[in-house]
Amino acid sequence: MVNKVLSTIVAVCLLMLCACRQETSTGEKEYLPQFHFSVGSGWTGEPSGLVYDNGEYHLFYQYNPADAMYGNIHWGHAVSRDLVQWQIVPVALSPDSLGYLKSGSVVVDKGNTSGLGFGESAPFIAFYTYQTSSGLANNIVMAYSLDKGQTWTKWDKHLLSGNDEQALQYPHVSWSEEFGKWIMTVSKGSSVRFYTSPDCKQWEFKVIFNISKQMEFFGKERISFLSRLKEAISISGCCW
Repeated sequence: MVNKVLSTIVAVCLLMLCACRQETSTGEKEYLPQFHFSVGSGWTGEPSGLVYDNGEYHLFYQYNPADAMYGNIHWGHAVSRDLVQWQIVPVALSPDSLGYLKSGSVVVDKGNTSGLGFGESAPFIAFYTYQTSSGLANNIVMAYSLDKGQTWTKWDKHLLSGNDEQALQYPHVSWSEEFGKWIMTVSKGSSVRFYTSPDCKQWEFKVIFNISKQMEFFGKERISFLSRLKEAISISGCCW
């Protein structure tokens, strides 16, 4: 019985090792995961956006192509039809005079609410912040692409600007079918801020949700974090 259990464990371990081994035709990268995305060289961090358009998934991610450590952050780009097999394509967004690029999100503006698209080509719109030599830049910016993320134009205006030492970070944008507007959530210190927009360019502040204060209720009253969040949005009339 013991031998049978040990044999099963060994077989499972071998299968796991095989699943993690991915040999390329050139033999340059012998150990890469088969079911988890990896770039093979350089440094990669969190995903900055995953969108679906016309039969393809587009993954954008934090990427340093020059070194195997954090810094010099670009936005990498990969394409897949099944979320398993990925083709790495040229870098989407690169650092500029404002600094290197922090994380954010990407949307496909299928209704062309932004007015940036033409014909049947839906614009891809990326939202992000900068990291400068002196720290985090306190602005939300955007860029757009009219060729499915191959080339990008950086918008020359700040969408949102902070006015104190706590930087605006991690803008996440999504379309609300219910309200017919874009909704952006932005992290700032221990709070999450909600904004809405009809066109991805003009944003209106709606409500602030202070996480540290709400967590006090979570512990004392055993009310779920999500319930508190919904309550805050409902009271403010966030998306109306």
